[in-house]
Parts: sequence; C-alpha cells; structure tokens
Amino acid sequence: MPSGAPASPTRKPRKDAVANRERILDHAEQVFTAEGFEVSLHRLADDLGIGIGTVYRHFPTHDELVYGIYRRISSRIDDAGAVFVSLDAGADQVEALIDAIVGLSVRIPIARAVAARVARRFPDRVAPSRWSAIVVEAVEQGKAAGSIRPDVQATDIAALAGMLADLLEMPEPQRSIMVPRMRALALDAIRPIGEERPPLPSTPLSLQDLTDIAHRQRTGAADE
Repeated sequence: MPSGAPASPTRKPRKDAVANRERILDHAEQVFTAEGFEVSLHRLADDLGIGIGTVYRHFPTHDELVYGIYRRISSRIDDAGAVFVSLDAGADQVEALIDAIVGLSVRIPIARAVAARVARRFPDRVAPSRWSAIVVEAVEQGKAAGSIRPDVQATDIAALAGMLADLLEMPEPQRSIMVPRMRALALDAIRPIGEERPPLPSTPLSLQDLTDIAHRQRTGAADE
C-alpha cells in the first residue's frame, strides 16, 4: 500500500455469514435444551444441511459454540434489564428484576446450564451483568424509602429469583399454580415487616400434588 494511503475499512461480515451463525446458534440452543450438550457439531451441521466447515468457521470447537450461546443470552439479559431504567428505584426495580430472571428462564430453559458450563470452561470470560450495580442501588434506595425491609441485600433478591426459576421445572398444571404463589410470597418476604400483604393468587397445591411431584422427581433421578 502506498505511503499515506487510507487504511482499508474493517470488513463487515456478509449477511449470509451472519444468518448462518444465527441459524447454528438457534438450532444448537434447541437441541442442547432437548438432548444435552453432548450433541456433536457434525450432528448440528447435518441437521441444518450445511457443511461442517461452515460450523467450524463460526465455532472452531464445541465449547466455543456453547460460549456463543452464552454471549447471546447475556445480551438478552441486558435487553431485559433495560426496563429498570424506566422504573423508580426501589421495590419496583427489584420486582422487575425478579420477573426478568423468571421470564428469561421460561424463554431460555438452558440459560443457567450454559452459564455453569462456560464458568467451568472459560472462567476468565465470565463477567457480572452490567445491571448488577443498578440492582444493588435499587435495593438500597428501596430500603431508604421504606419499601424494602432493612435487612434485605441484593444477593437475597438474586437468590429468590433463582428459586422461582427452579419452579419452572415442575410439571403442569402445578407449575402455573406454584410460580405465581411463590412469586407473591417472595415479594412479601422483602416488604417491610408489618406492611399489609395482598392475598395470594390461585389456590395452593394439595398434599397429593406435592407427593406426586416429589415421587416423579425421585423416579427421574433414579432413572438417570
């Protein structure tokens, strides 16, 4: 290149390359959710009717493909967290966080398994969500305003949200009963002591329902 010539602009990925990458990620997310992480890259390529070389160009290893799913999930978390900005800091933001985590678990059942796998394979690539500081501030402002009990911490909120997400593994119709009731109880738990509680939604599970669920879980664990 002649001296003083302008540098070539960075070439953007071709549209078909971007589309192929998204197709691979979409299909891998679905297959890993249904069958586990051990499905091979060759199998995914065959499913999609593309050459294995196309898969390798985007994801040189199986772990890099899982990391690609992780990055896409992280961007979805950031998008979901954007709702915090439009809400008053405090209890409203905390409630939005809980709903965002549960909602993402509904839409992306594999999300936490992907995060755990990436943490093992690429611990140096795992970073806190950019909304973490906002959540901490929301809890502190809610405590100062009296809308959140004074002994609650941001990590308590994250744990409550994770517990609610775990309930999504229950079978229907019990899941549709338990999730809104436990959500209401979780929100009650962070309200100031002595504040009036709204009635719990839906009817509780029967003892037989809980027995059936526990039996199903034990049987499933024994069959693995």
